[in-house]
Amino acid sequence: MDNASRQHGYVNPGSQCGSVLGGIFVFILILSLPVRALSIEGLPGSTWDQASHDFDSLVGSGLLGYVNQGIDWTTLPGGITFNTFAEFRYRLRTENNDFYNAYGPALGVEFKKSILKLGVDYYWQRFPELSEWDNKFQIYLTLYYGWDLKSKVPLLGSFPFQGLSGSTWDIFSHDFDSLVGSGAQGYINQGIDWTTLPGGITFNTFAEFRYRLRTENNDFYNAYGPALGIEFQRPNFKPGVDYYWERFPGLSEWDNKFQIYLTCYYDWDLKPKK
Repeated sequence: MDNASRQHGYVNPGSQCGSVLGGIFVFILILSLPVRALSIEGLPGSTWDQASHDFDSLVGSGLLGYVNQGIDWTTLPGGITFNTFAEFRYRLRTENNDFYNAYGPALGVEFKKSILKLGVDYYWQRFPELSEWDNKFQIYLTLYYGWDLKSKVPLLGSFPFQGLSGSTWDIFSHDFDSLVGSGAQGYINQGIDWTTLPGGITFNTFAEFRYRLRTENNDFYNAYGPALGIEFQRPNFKPGVDYYWERFPGLSEWDNKFQIYLTCYYDWDLKPKK
């Protein structure tokens, strides 16, 4: 591999495929052992996916998500869980996608406690529109916290709605490459659960602030702004529609639009309970 390839993190697809397949083979070999015989605390996994369509010409239709399988090896002092994982990630959209569209596998190590996750991973990231692989280490910190203000504030108990559900999710990361660089992404959401419809579906309206920022190749990536929306919520599915005032600072443009979407989330633990 020449110096330019080394500097930008690009490798020959054949060599990168051998590396990733070898790492995943070792991970699958561990999982193929008799689960009850493993002296581990758990085999947690999850998948999150979102399909969306924006009624604009900057973003278009898109898919975003991951599937993750981990191993909780032990609990460290302070109640910190030591986890390793394999994951497949993807991010695709139809418009202005050269430096946005990406997918590929990752292997990582994570330290988890309550609402925080601190980790490092190695990501084999494919940019299909550029015909490039960007293989790199990444360090990151994620935070997730949810609440219901109605249950926490007694004065709100008499109001004619079921809940005031809200949440925040944030990830701060640094990629050791020149395609992405350092970044931050997240949202803060406050909703109103108005009623439960037939089938156990919660009718929710919400206000949200979203942001997505990184230091490199960011003209059509960096964006932030408020949104108002309606959601029909079940435990694993959330179809909805919102209006998003999206600012692209690198382009000095606002992209105000309606969006329809469906998000899905499911988690599991492959280790049987005692």
